Amino acid sequence: MNRKEQIIKYAKILSAVIWIVLFLLLIGNRNYMSASAIAEYSPKNQLLSAFAMLMLYAFKTVSIIFPYKVLQITVGMQFSIIPAFFINLAGSAISFAVGYIMGRFYGTEAVKKIVRKNNKLSLLIEHQSKNIIFFSFFLRTLLFLPLEAVSMYFGAVKANFKEYLLGSILGMLPNIVISTIMCDNLSKPTSPAFLVSVVLFVLISIIAIIWYAKYIKKDDKH
Repeated sequence: MNRKEQIIKYAKILSAVIWIVLFLLLIGNRNYMSASAIAEYSPKNQLLSAFAMLMLYAFKTVSIIFPYKVLQITVGMQFSIIPAFFINLAGSAISFAVGYIMGRFYGTEAVKKIVRKNNKLSLLIEHQSKNIIFFSFFLRTLLFLPLEAVSMYFGAVKANFKEYLLGSILGMLPNIVISTIMCDNLSKPTSPAFLVSVVLFVLISIIAIIWYAKYIKKDDKH
């Protein structure tokens, strides 16, 4: 085993240990994982608070059980709509990048085991498109898929990072916009903006499911 292989081996072991420790910490402190709890303990300084939220997005990738929506809501509770949008956008990009890097480190076989646990994602990968931008965009629009597993898959297969990241961000953009508007009007659940954002979120989810079904059916015919 050469030096490079040794470094990768130890990096994988260290990453796995950190993952297990963080997982155990989250299980023991799940009462503090609500949006209001995170907002309460976040720094009062806006720049520090923004940095803290971006770090939580990166941390979320390491811990699959940490709710993505909680982070979006927390950001919406702390910032006005424009800063909240850009923080959620940047946070999503960081999360996607960290997941991709984790996939590269863990390797194809390890990630395949993770992917196989999700039947829908596994089925989609069997019908994958050669266009990385389109395929990553498509997978991100399917909100029922695990974000981390998708990210690690692209890293494991060594997909072009720029194309993967661009497609991922474009695919998540509608979700980020709607979630940010929804969070900005969280205290006014009967307001038109909140109700419209909820309706749009439901519609996107329904369209994604229909798109998924048609994509699988179409590819099965070829």
